[in-house]
Amino acid sequence: MKLVNELDNHFYPYASVHSQQIEQYFSINQITSDSPKQDDFFKKIEITFICFINRSGSNLLTELLSNYGYPTVKFGEPFNYEEVIETAKESGINSFQEYLYEMIKENSINNKLALKIAVNQLFWLSKNGFLSKFSKLNFIYFRRKNLLKQAISFAIASQTSNWLSFEKVEISNAQQKELLSKITNQDIINCLRGITESYSLFDYFFSLHNIQPLIIYYEELIAQEEKIIECCFNYLNTQYSPNSIKPRLINSQYTDINLKLEMRLIKEFELFKEE
Repeated sequence: MKLVNELDNHFYPYASVHSQQIEQYFSINQITSDSPKQDDFFKKIEITFICFINRSGSNLLTELLSNYGYPTVKFGEPFNYEEVIETAKESGINSFQEYLYEMIKENSINNKLALKIAVNQLFWLSKNGFLSKFSKLNFIYFRRKNLLKQAISFAIASQTSNWLSFEKVEISNAQQKELLSKITNQDIINCLRGITESYSLFDYFFSLHNIQPLIIYYEELIAQEEKIIECCFNYLNTQYSPNSIKPRLINSQYTDINLKLEMRLIKEFELFKEE
């Protein structure tokens, strides 16, 4: 990817709080490392990136892929700086490349691994030459069709700090009233703007590098779970067995508050109501 070196952050938006914190922790000169052992290991690995935006339902997808038998980092975001730095401190890791090596070695099976990645993180890995190290790359582009619902979910999670749910979510009438007063229409619109911009950056990345990802929609996964998972396995050229499914832990966080916020926004802006 020689082109990458010619593009600054405006045309190749790799900078984020995650990249900045990681570069600060390791220092910019210790992102990559000269290790024939690690490079030989990477050359055998097939990586599947699950390209996601917050509140798209990507944790459900990673759980289902794992439950159906594909090696996956479940319920985690291994390129978030908190995870990277905490692991580095605990394990005495001195470079990001060493972190990547240890993380993949621990989680991969038969030289395969699927893991979530946000859009700026994808640009950053590419900018630093990591994508060219692996034997094969797959891209599952996980999206939602209803971005307004995604934005509302993001606004609620930002207020409650409840990003994962292993139990049915219950919100009392008092909590609903409080959330309705705290979450403004402007908050939701800001979330919606950020979500649409992130999706456009994924599209830009794929177009720039001539990548044809497998596009999966959350709504389709909910409606036809086995069919969509089988589609993923076919894309990954891996045998699919519906009999290997394990019990699912992730639950929907959709409650009455989501609907009330949506109806309020639709009424305020005279938007079309979904049939």
